[in-house]
Amino acid sequence: MPSLAHTAVLPRRSRWIKSRGTIGLLILAPFLALSVTSAPVWTDAAWLRWPVEFAAWPCFVTGVAFRFWAAAYIGGRKGQAISTEGPYSVCRNPLYFGTFLMLVAFTLLLQSLTFMLGALAASAVYLGMTIFDEERRLAHKFGPAYLVYCRETPRFFPRPWLLHTPERVEVNVPALARECRSAALYLWIPVAGRLLEQVRESRVLPAMFDLP
Repeated sequence: MPSLAHTAVLPRRSRWIKSRGTIGLLILAPFLALSVTSAPVWTDAAWLRWPVEFAAWPCFVTGVAFRFWAAAYIGGRKGQAISTEGPYSVCRNPLYFGTFLMLVAFTLLLQSLTFMLGALAASAVYLGMTIFDEERRLAHKFGPAYLVYCRETPRFFPRPWLLHTPERVEVNVPALARECRSAALYLWIPVAGRLLEQVRESRVLPAMFDLP
């Protein structure tokens, strides 16, 4: 599988970068609280509600598929080599793109525009910090060859027409097994989304706000 060769040691991450997950959760938490304590505004609008919920499932499945596809190509080699084929030929961050799709699926199942705004804000901060830091470190490590890859491949949103794959892929089985174990956590995403949507509908919590 073609990759860019190792040339230098990656620089260390800053404290802010190491705390990006906490920062993202701090941004997301108040939006989730506002959503759960708000009455749904389209409970009776089935013409809008059901298409939104239906769209969540292909979004979730596509996100999971992207993560498995990317793990098969880069599992166990992240930071050691840069894969340029398969999912990494259509975008430079297919693992993060898959995670983003699963978050979008959760927001669709929750059916809250308020939470969606929070999710987009938290994703922009978390992914922005993560991706730009990784690009800085990988450019330092792999040099001009990595910059060429960046010019030829989109950063985040895939371009399917760029896809090219090898006839064979060397898979790191332990790394792929770790991704399979993580998939057990992914299954809670649609479950949590539906449960919280039911909490909003049933008014188990007092509806203190009237937010979409």
